[in-house]
Amino acid sequence: MKRFLSMFIIVLVIIIVYFSSVTNLQFQLKLNNINVIKFINQNDSEIIEIDINSNIENIKKALSLEIYSKNNICDRIVYECYSNKLNNFVVIDGKKVNIQISITDNKIIIGYPLISTSF
Repeated sequence: MKRFLSMFIIVLVIIIVYFSSVTNLQFQLKLNNINVIKFINQNDSEIIEIDINSNIENIKKALSLEIYSKNNICDRIVYECYSNKLNNFVVIDGKKVNIQISITDNKIIIGYPLISTSF
C-alpha cells in the first residue's frame, strides 16, 4: 500500500508540474493535436507559432472560435476571433476578441488576446 501511495504521489506531482507549465491556450491546441512550435509569454499576452500544416478549420474547432473578421494585410490573412474557452479578452468594435491569428505562406501565429509583437 505504501508503494502504491508513493507511486501515486509521484505521478500526481509530474502531472501538476506539466500542466502548470502549459497555458490554457497551449493546452487547448495540444489537446486537439495542433503542434505548437514556439511560445512567447509577454506581460498579459501569449504568442504561439503553430505548425504551418494546421488549417483554420482545425484551429477553429480546437478553440471553439467565433470569427468576427478576416482581413488581407500585405502578404497575410489576419483573423480576429473569440473563444469561450479562454478568459481574457479585449473589446473591438463592441465585440469581445481574445484570439488573433496571422497566416502567411510559411507561418501561423496565434495571439491571445492579441498579437502583441511584430509578426
